[in-house]
Amino acid sequence: MSTAPAPSRPQLLSAAWGPGLLALFAAAFALLALTPRVQGHDGLLLSFGLAGGLVVAWALALLVRARVRGTPLEVELRVRKPHAIQTLAQAVVYLSWGTFWDPVAEMLPLFAAQIVFAYLFEMALTWTRYGRFRLGLGPLPVVGSYNLFMWFHDDVFVFQFAMLTLAWLSREYLRRRVPSPPGAPDAPPATAHIFNPSAFGLATTGLILIAGGWTHLTWGLQIAVSHGYGPHAYAFIFLAGIVVQLAVPVVLITSSAVLSSLALEATYHAFTGRHYYVDTGVPIAVFLGMTLLVTDPASTPKSGPGKVLFGVLYGVAVFVLYTALAQLGRPAHDGLPAVHVTYFDKLLHLPLLNLLAPVCDRLTGRLAGRKRWTRMTDLQAQRLHVIAWVVVFAAVLPRLEAHPGRQQNFARLRFGLNDAPCTAPLFRCTPACPDHPAHAARCLQRCFERLPAQRRAQVSRMYHCLRSNSDFDPWRGCTKQIFQCDPGGVPPVDGPQPGEPARALAPRMAP
Repeated sequence: MSTAPAPSRPQLLSAAWGPGLLALFAAAFALLALTPRVQGHDGLLLSFGLAGGLVVAWALALLVRARVRGTPLEVELRVRKPHAIQTLAQAVVYLSWGTFWDPVAEMLPLFAAQIVFAYLFEMALTWTRYGRFRLGLGPLPVVGSYNLFMWFHDDVFVFQFAMLTLAWLSREYLRRRVPSPPGAPDAPPATAHIFNPSAFGLATTGLILIAGGWTHLTWGLQIAVSHGYGPHAYAFIFLAGIVVQLAVPVVLITSSAVLSSLALEATYHAFTGRHYYVDTGVPIAVFLGMTLLVTDPASTPKSGPGKVLFGVLYGVAVFVLYTALAQLGRPAHDGLPAVHVTYFDKLLHLPLLNLLAPVCDRLTGRLAGRKRWTRMTDLQAQRLHVIAWVVVFAAVLPRLEAHPGRQQNFARLRFGLNDAPCTAPLFRCTPACPDHPAHAARCLQRCFERLPAQRRAQVSRMYHCLRSNSDFDPWRGCTKQIFQCDPGGVPPVDGPQPGEPARALAPRMAP
């Protein structure tokens, strides 16, 4: 079974394209450094100066050397369809995510700067190794993947650029031979990158941050939680995944990873009576990783059974890592903030699974080699798998969005908002709910369902804030953020102004 559509035929551009592209990218990076977002923070200015200065100087030195030697550096136009499709799918997620979390819009200049830096670094690296730069859309999905999971704080943003370099270094230097196509046994040996470039950089960086106790330098926790702010976040990510899965045969990886996680969570609940992930069958950021991160066709198995095994291993590894990383975190005590590192559970093990991709194919080779029981082509089988996944996802969606654990936690939140002096006037029912717990819970549920849309949005933001806030007193801090009042103080007369709750919840990028 093929892993991806064949790349388009490369087109060699004229020698003038090399200096022209370098000048264009360098100018774009300099202009982004002049934006208010960057100019307003010394750490960003330093990061841009170091990263941009080094990579531009490297590329310029290569151009000068090539001119002295009389061997111009080449530029090859190669636009691959999978890169365009992955970029489109990520754009769907960013649109949904940014609608409900303001920092995504605030980061747009930094997103653009990372894309330009990626082009510059790839240009310098490939000119160094091959004397030829392949101009295409490759940097877009890589940068998009990185920023869906991790941002460094402004004062250390240079490490965001350093993390991106790991992707290209791993792609260029960590490679394995791939078998020749069946129809061309005498073709020259080909190679493919061993590791998913995005996952390699994220996992390596995550291990360093955890080992050094530097996880506070990133917005990783807030990013992981904020993906669930929208009312239909799982559905948006699912639709984005379908865009990719219709073009590239990776749906078996995503579906098997999700279903294995749901099965493990259900088994845990059956034995313990508790929900493993507290308020969902699969955390939203893990679902995002299963849909758009783990599915790089070059670093995953090629056979259908191998893909299923790969997805199951990913789901099992996330389940185990969640508990292991919870032990590495630290609860709040003695006035110190809590430290959470469980949000790395979707990242750390993926390079190891990439190494095991050929093993998955070998272990399932007997199943993959059996005679087909239908005459479907690979493309028809792929479409059938996508249709089956659509049906299955519709059946399991309630376990993701309307999970019993989430309903229980929202019920506790409603009681808290109804009792706190600060927020009671905004949420208390009239007439008052009865004292009996069961009757009161049903009464509060009906009251909250009748709230205006702005109030319901505030409740949702309060819930996510309580999950992601690492302050010593999250209830007090979140109440101030969402409702601009102190839980023990006087409540606001009219509540916050339109637009304030989202802005208040958004973590500031600069101190």
